[in-house]
Amino acid sequence: MPMLRLILDPEGTAFDVDDAMLIGACATQLADQLGYPLADSAGSPLIYQLRLTASGSLLPNDQRFRHFQLTSGSRFTLVSSTASAPTRPVHAVGFPAATQSTTRHRRRWSRRAFLTTGTLGAFALSGLGTGLIVALAQRYLGRGRPATAPLVSPTASSTAAPRIVSATPALTFASHQQTVRVVAWSPDGQYLASGGDDGLLLVWGTDGVVRQRVAFPAAVTALAWSPESERLVTGAANQVTFLTALTETVLASFPHDHFATVTSLAWTAHSQQQVVSGALDQRAIVWQTTLYRPQTIFTHHTAPIEAVSWAADGQTIASSSHGGVVRVWNGESGREIHPLYQDTRLPMRAAAFAPTGGQLAVGGDDGVIRLWNGLLCQKTGAGSGGPICLDVPNQLQSSRSLIRSLAWSPDARYLASGSDDGSFSIWDPGQVQEPLLTMLVQPGSAVHSLTWSPRGLQLAAASGKTVIVWNLHTA
Repeated sequence: MPMLRLILDPEGTAFDVDDAMLIGACATQLADQLGYPLADSAGSPLIYQLRLTASGSLLPNDQRFRHFQLTSGSRFTLVSSTASAPTRPVHAVGFPAATQSTTRHRRRWSRRAFLTTGTLGAFALSGLGTGLIVALAQRYLGRGRPATAPLVSPTASSTAAPRIVSATPALTFASHQQTVRVVAWSPDGQYLASGGDDGLLLVWGTDGVVRQRVAFPAAVTALAWSPESERLVTGAANQVTFLTALTETVLASFPHDHFATVTSLAWTAHSQQQVVSGALDQRAIVWQTTLYRPQTIFTHHTAPIEAVSWAADGQTIASSSHGGVVRVWNGESGREIHPLYQDTRLPMRAAAFAPTGGQLAVGGDDGVIRLWNGLLCQKTGAGSGGPICLDVPNQLQSSRSLIRSLAWSPDARYLASGSDDGSFSIWDPGQVQEPLLTMLVQPGSAVHSLTWSPRGLQLAAASGKTVIVWNLHTA
């Protein structure tokens, strides 16, 4: 594969990249290798970008290096910003000199690193901007590390981290009597919950034994676990219900706030303890889950909503609709954070923010997965109904069959997609545009839902009347 050797300013550190690599993935990997924080002090993700030193222009994170006329020796600075604001870099002065080895285990910080992070936070708080130029890169590589820090696609390097190469079925769960519409793994990894057209919510262990059975008067089309793995929220017809996972105690039920079938539910992992629901009534509702009441009603869609997803910042929501429109908005205020995406007018039935960063995956009826930096819009234009974001998504051609489900692995490296043809695929979208593997679950039975185990070693796929748990193998 064509390789580029690029130079990171101001120290002149060289790094190698495959020209097919996503620019955003490269920037994030550079920041991680250099030991820079991936989130600010409030827990909001930091988005890293590459800025051309010569022109001062930012390269878009959702494009690949091959899309630009770059030559080996091109020089860049690494820039970061908080996810909720545009990049406005300021010079990061006052970095303390390295007085000890700075090689760090990921997410383990020395006192010196903590003080540095605090210094950067002080710049943001003092009004100098939410961004910073990440400088002195070579200094932070640590003694004994080579001057060249390769960022090579796993397909081009025998020393790359292992990646998923195969999957084998480990368990077939067949306790539903009709089509399974949704399955979700509890955050603690102990249980799975599934709902189907038989009106049943089943909570079961990784051994396949049912621990709880709850009957609803309509098909269970959506569900989500709470972060502490003790509660569930379900959607059956137009009713949203909160209940305890193992005792069947109903905590609250709302039969009238949605006017049509609830299609998607998501529970933020952050301390706000909020749930968002999307429905065919074109409404999305954010629910407060301490007193159990609606908090925000989002009514900007003009077509039925198929999917909702929280971003890693715990504040931002993406919702996709039948008309191909994807809107990104603030869960507290209901205000859109940038103009809508619309790459096609076909229904977008699946949407998923990555667990870290701001990458947003959306799947449509044309079998294409579209990847945007969901938190930022770099180019705005005029659409037929108002402003529209013109950022071109990276596209992965999943299959000729429509996409029903998308799920990111817990480490945000892999993306799983489920299709109407009865198969699921696993992708490494930061590296290659072809699936790492594709598995047929049930011929002719759509894969309606996918969920990863919290450790990322297993994937459960709902197809037909069954849920199959797959073991994932790396090499």
